[in-house]
Amino acid sequence: MNILTSIKQKLCFIIVFSSMLIMQGCDSTATTTSPPATTKTSTNVAKTSETAKVASKQSDNEVADEDDNALPQRIALMPFNAPEDVSDETITMLRQSVFSHLSSTNYLFVRPQEVDQRILLLEQQSNYTKEDASVLTGLLGADALLLGTVLSSDVIYAGVASQIYYKVQVSLVDKTGKVIWSDVFSERSIEGGFSVDPFSMLYNLAVTAMHLGKENMFAVADKIGRQVANSIPQPEGVFTLRNLMIESVVHDGVNKILKYGDTLKVGVKAPANMSVNLSIESISELFSAVETEPGTYFSDIPINTKWNGDDLLLTAYVRDKVGNRARKISHLGLLNIDNKSPDSITDVIANLNADSLEIKWQHLENDSSYSIYEVVNNERVLLQQTNHKSLSISRQHKAFNHYEFEIVATDKAGNTSDGYTLTSEYLPSNALKQSAIINKAKLPVIISSDSRLTKKHSPYLVDNATKIDASAILFIEPGVVLEFTQSGSLEIKGSISTFGLSPIVFKSINDKSLNHSFLKINSEKHVDLNGFIIENAGIAIEVINGKPEFRDCIITNSKYTALSIQNMANVMVDNCRISGSNTSAVVVANNARLRIKNSQFSNNFPFHIQNSSTYSVDARNNQWQPVADAFTILGNVKY
Repeated sequence: MNILTSIKQKLCFIIVFSSMLIMQGCDSTATTTSPPATTKTSTNVAKTSETAKVASKQSDNEVADEDDNALPQRIALMPFNAPEDVSDETITMLRQSVFSHLSSTNYLFVRPQEVDQRILLLEQQSNYTKEDASVLTGLLGADALLLGTVLSSDVIYAGVASQIYYKVQVSLVDKTGKVIWSDVFSERSIEGGFSVDPFSMLYNLAVTAMHLGKENMFAVADKIGRQVANSIPQPEGVFTLRNLMIESVVHDGVNKILKYGDTLKVGVKAPANMSVNLSIESISELFSAVETEPGTYFSDIPINTKWNGDDLLLTAYVRDKVGNRARKISHLGLLNIDNKSPDSITDVIANLNADSLEIKWQHLENDSSYSIYEVVNNERVLLQQTNHKSLSISRQHKAFNHYEFEIVATDKAGNTSDGYTLTSEYLPSNALKQSAIINKAKLPVIISSDSRLTKKHSPYLVDNATKIDASAILFIEPGVVLEFTQSGSLEIKGSISTFGLSPIVFKSINDKSLNHSFLKINSEKHVDLNGFIIENAGIAIEVINGKPEFRDCIITNSKYTALSIQNMANVMVDNCRISGSNTSAVVVANNARLRIKNSQFSNNFPFHIQNSSTYSVDARNNQWQPVADAFTILGNVKY
């Protein structure tokens, strides 16, 4: 698509946008990341400046005479045009070199980043011509355009040496499309080796940080940029003396993010016996440079904790004894300073399994690294460092244990965020994880969905005939205490599961024996009670129906019976201790069945077991006090 067609499609938007840009102004100068040629030993250098009066070659490209009109004040250097075989790196390097050297002239510039951002409004991103100038100058807030074309690029590497040849045409075009000035520049160099003086070492360090192995290409591009700056006509201003030129401005902040505690080292090549100062864009402070040897100046700038900014220009200013001045922007990269702590981490989700830990989180900032700690007894133990927003490691967890973790983000500059602390509990089943926590002190009359009693919200008061609905599961964590009033009972029509890592206690509210059943089990669904203690009940557990299992339990001081099994219930008891029952510890009736093993019976009156069921009770492998005999065992019981 022709650029004029594209512009017409966006005309309304561009007019408004251009007006805003012109109103706010653009007084910043250009930047570059190209190196000087002074740090290389050059041999066989051939330079030509082919002044091309375009009028003599193309009738529609007339070059304006110097006296035709006043020169523009603010110019924008467009992206260079080039044949397809020229690399993007070469194109960018040459354009940045021209920007850098033109900063020593009296022109004001639209920053190259701003030029590139604004022309993104257009569908066409290259091959701009003088016919585009009328709209582009308005879009960019400039008085004129600087158009560049790479006519030739030849780069040959041979070991540590290289041969580079560049040829570039540069034209200055005003708002009307008239060519004010045009010239062709070329540079050929065969170079190799490194200098070892401090300035050259700083330069080599900076160039290597930008593009490994491209030092000679930078050096030749730098000479092209210097030719352009020396040839272009410029308006009157404070920087007019061609013989007072800053040769190079280099620094060691290339491809770094600086922060408080860092020191930026800057080197300047300029005429000897000058006053040299440096400025960093957006920082209202000048920094002096010291002449360490004739024409070489250095400055160490400590980074202040209050400085922050991305893509900041570093500019050198030189003044001689009679007040003549020169300036130059460093062509070895923009500065990035970051003293801000990263945003905090959000939306953390932890998933603990028996043998693994998974944590995921959100973080608005990119390019951060993360440290994940476990907090044990107020001490942080590093688990892992990662560049991802997730953690997955193998480790062991104990059921219902609470684990505390802290996540800290670190940005590229080394700044750290506030730690995000989370506490997570390992729950041994998915159903348990999905159950709703009952956080009220008094149990509801009906528990109709999967629910969980936690130690945190314990003790719970059982003051009603609470029922667990047939469609619900009640999970009881270790350490939970349930206190029963005279009217309180828990009837299980659905499922119940307890976890005996620490005792779950069922007891009367005033520690006196009550007259009724604490637990009533009337369900064919899974009922698994383990690790519990029942004290001072009338009947501790009444099994009306189902196949419940009881493990690792203690039932003491039941006013009547510890365990009553009726109808066709089928019960298994393992490793329990039953004592102090007053009308038989276990009563089995109807067609119920019981198997009890590895358990202890003591001080139960008048019987340990009383069986009137049609089935025999299997009570082998237990301990009895008093001993099991015809006086303590009634009915068909194997012991």
